[in-house]
Amino acid sequence: GGWQDPDALAAVLLCLAGAGFSGFNVTIPCKVAVVPHLHALEPSAAGVGAVNVVEVRRSSSPTASAVRLIGHNTDVLGVQHAFEEAGIFDRRSSAACGVGTVAVLGAGGIARAVLAALKEQGVLQVRIFDTDAARAAELADAFDGRGFEVVAVSSTEQAAFGAEGIVNASPVGMAGCAVLAHADADIWLAEPHVRWVADMVYNPAETHLVASARRLGLKVVSGDRIFLHQGAAGFEIMNPPLRADMAVLEATLAGLLAEHAQQVGASPPRPPLSPTTLAAGYTAALPGPTRGGPPLSRVVFGTARLRETRDPMGLLDAVWAAGVNTFDLARTYGGGEAPDGLRSPSGPADSRRSSDCGRGGAGSQATRWAAALDEVTLEAELKVSLAALDVPYLDCYMLHRDDEAEDVGHIVRFLSGLVGRGFALSYGFSNWRFERVVAAAAFADAHGLPPPAAVGPQFSLARPARPVWPGSTFLASSQDIEWYNNRGLAVFCWEVLGKGMLADPTQWAEAEASAPRAADVEALEAAVAGGKDLGTDEAFRAFCVKGAYVTRENFARRRRALALAEGKGEPLARVAVSYVLAQGPRFFAILGPRSPAHFAECLPAAALSRDEVLNLEQDDGGGADARCSANLRSAL
Repeated sequence: GGWQDPDALAAVLLCLAGAGFSGFNVTIPCKVAVVPHLHALEPSAAGVGAVNVVEVRRSSSPTASAVRLIGHNTDVLGVQHAFEEAGIFDRRSSAACGVGTVAVLGAGGIARAVLAALKEQGVLQVRIFDTDAARAAELADAFDGRGFEVVAVSSTEQAAFGAEGIVNASPVGMAGCAVLAHADADIWLAEPHVRWVADMVYNPAETHLVASARRLGLKVVSGDRIFLHQGAAGFEIMNPPLRADMAVLEATLAGLLAEHAQQVGASPPRPPLSPTTLAAGYTAALPGPTRGGPPLSRVVFGTARLRETRDPMGLLDAVWAAGVNTFDLARTYGGGEAPDGLRSPSGPADSRRSSDCGRGGAGSQATRWAAALDEVTLEAELKVSLAALDVPYLDCYMLHRDDEAEDVGHIVRFLSGLVGRGFALSYGFSNWRFERVVAAAAFADAHGLPPPAAVGPQFSLARPARPVWPGSTFLASSQDIEWYNNRGLAVFCWEVLGKGMLADPTQWAEAEASAPRAADVEALEAAVAGGKDLGTDEAFRAFCVKGAYVTRENFARRRRALALAEGKGEPLARVAVSYVLAQGPRFFAILGPRSPAHFAECLPAAALSRDEVLNLEQDDGGGADARCSANLRSAL
């Protein structure tokens, strides 16, 4: 806390200047805070706005006023040298080796040095994420327009999406921060465009991020190399005219890091990735007729972003090997390519044992997923999907959106006809209001037609403040949950990790919960219907996601889930998935992992106990939030 007190910081600087030192280093969190207390800045520091080396200059006069503190920044040089060593940049050229977008995680002093180095190499765009959103925005404003675009984003996923380089300029991964070191590394590295990774953390030199990147064959810059090069430059500033002996510095640094590792012991182990296969008890059958064979896995692989992963077929093989045999498909997923990638995870014979749940009846993101319920078009698209999958029928065909102007009885007759003609074994509704589902079931019962077998709302421990996407629904009422359980419907829950909020404990800052946002989705849908320009797709998606999930109540739920996960020695994502599956015997969790490691962290192990579920559902006042249904409480 003292470092954030300007008077205390100034007193420390005066003490160091009066102690006879020729200079000293500055590290986190003081690289920016120290700037106002110095007499002058060298160009290397002035252009960055951060200082990591202070030179003490003295005149021949013995008076205190003759002492001047001069700020330097050798971090930029250290980054440039280390990047050149790794074959990423060439300091003698302004070419960025084809790098268009770089993600920077952290917005402190070292992040400023990274941005300066990236600018010199001609990088086109940098996306910054920091848990302190204001600090990220301030840094973006300071560098944007200096020959490249710099933007602050609201999540690590947004920062990494489509990036060719990943830079960790935060303390995450540093000795003492081991729990957070593993939070997002595998998700970042699953981005197919990523070619290189740099970690500014130097203790330990081999962070989880660095080790994971090496295993994937990516170019890697470890923090100890940056530390070494900036240290050599700092040594020469403080000890003119001596030159740094790199061999001596390397040996000294290696010895210091090894000694520190022995003193503090090994880092706490990573939360176990086991089980590598789906545990017993996490399967169920859809209501109504089945094709026989094994039941459906209640962990469902979602294919919406499969094409964006580094190794789609390798990921599918890992999912299949884990015992997951249920896949969520839609023609709009992956630009219409997702079903083609799922012809068979492990060969044509195996495809007969998978369970395929398809969705139709919605437009693309360009139409904001508007309902498209023309019967001729629906049947034609269904035939195309069946051919792409090389299967004769789907286990369940669900309408992705609802048009409440359409008569519910007419829709039920059409879907029952598809089942009767052999296109699907059952049907259901995704993103239908509860009242419409009840009306559809009542119509089917009254007319002797197959009833709906499944629904597909958003449901997770992170409860949305409003529907996440235009035309979507979310499940929050305990009475609705109880009705679905009593009716025996399968509930296919999407965004069970709250768009990453329940996978990465650093995603979004609680201060953002008070930021202005749309009060309800009706206003958003009215804007879409009126043709209002909502900006880029990324801005639109961020508007939808943050407006739904960034609430103080959800941050409180995440804190409780993280405490439970740490107590169990399990990843946060596993607790979040287990919570969804605890809601009923036919609750399914749709996951869209970006890598096998991310997928393994989500696989549920032992079921949550009744007390654990109730604790997760507490409201801010300490009482249960009443979402857990009465029959679930008794079942638990």
